[in-house]
Amino acid sequence: VVVKTVRGVTLPDLNDDLAQMAGAGETLDDLKEAVKKDVETRSQNNYDDKYFVELIELLKAGATIKYHEHTIEHEGEHVLSELANRLGQQGMDLETYFKVRKTTREQFIEDEVNPVMSAALDGGLEVTALHNHFFQAEPRVYFMHIAGEGAVEKLAGGVKAALAKMKEIRAANPVPSNSFGGGIPEKSAIPAAPLAELFTAKPQEKDGMVKFVFGRVARMECGCEVGKEMGVNTWAAFGGTDDNAVVDGDFACQENELQPVLKSLRGAGLNIVAIHHHMIKETPRYVFLHYWGRGKAADLARALRTARGEQSKAGAAAARAEGGFKEIKAADFEKRRTKGKAVVLDVRSPEEFAKGHIPGAINVDIHSPDFAAKAAQFDKKKPILVNCHAGSRGAIASAELARLGFKTVCNLDGGLAAWEAGNNKPVK
Repeated sequence: VVVKTVRGVTLPDLNDDLAQMAGAGETLDDLKEAVKKDVETRSQNNYDDKYFVELIELLKAGATIKYHEHTIEHEGEHVLSELANRLGQQGMDLETYFKVRKTTREQFIEDEVNPVMSAALDGGLEVTALHNHFFQAEPRVYFMHIAGEGAVEKLAGGVKAALAKMKEIRAANPVPSNSFGGGIPEKSAIPAAPLAELFTAKPQEKDGMVKFVFGRVARMECGCEVGKEMGVNTWAAFGGTDDNAVVDGDFACQENELQPVLKSLRGAGLNIVAIHHHMIKETPRYVFLHYWGRGKAADLARALRTARGEQSKAGAAAARAEGGFKEIKAADFEKRRTKGKAVVLDVRSPEEFAKGHIPGAINVDIHSPDFAAKAAQFDKKKPILVNCHAGSRGAIASAELARLGFKTVCNLDGGLAAWEAGNNKPVK
């Protein structure tokens, strides 16, 4: 077997200074002896320890390592794991093609991921990706990518908090957990109606399970638009029972929406299990966040509804920064509407629209793939009055209308909720 260091990784100089920094003694010989003792402690076989002394020497020289396959599989990983762990404590990095059981700063065992993610987010860092690098590894190791801008002390504090949380978990439970705990009934029996009411959306039902799909839209390099039916969507599938349910699914997030959604889901106790791309060269760019949660079905649905709200707020903030429209209060909106010279556009879902809408409004869902095509049919010389439920989706739609060339676009500040609060009555 030939094992090489990963290209691009700078191996540390193994010398007396390193031994002292690793807390293994005063000299390199002390470090060799410490590693050898660790190996002997774990080993159930009497392999000649010269392999491990030579292994360190070869690492120091950056050389190719050649050993018997059996030796590498059962013992070599222990040496490098111990060394990587000690170097990691000093802020250094050591990677090889060996399977690693202890982790460096970017690697987390499954039950560490979500508490560490929360610590990083609470510490002012951003989480930008979460995925595995290996198949058939034991225990399963995940790689979480983080980013941040600001004062060095603040960023370092966030990293320190994340690493401390990882150590806390392993100190309390040396053996990694292989499940989220608990179970659900073998046969699912989730009533769809209460969840449909919470989401104001039409569900899919099968074998006692309930699924909701909320479409997004992306334009591909070819110029074609893809949406809900092509997998550009946020979805949630519920199984179990009302009081003992699980939910899993995706959030399709534009880049500015990812952090608010992560914080919302983690704040509600839902687990993030992956963050990555599904496409390339799409506009706008989408990051897909996969989640899993357990609890009462209604509580899980409320947590997801709140996260979707945070997602809309993030999109609205970006739309407002882009500009091209103005936001008006309910009284001004109603005054303009009753003049009869403006197009009134409700950009909520058809299910929301059917429950009640502003008189004379036309419904075109902002998340429909054909939103732009339908909106382009309106007279661009006329003012267009936009509303959603609370104002966020309206802002997103208003920015899109401005891009389409509409000259006078007004978004209802506070949405339909604010309009109703002004003693206005929706129609069905």
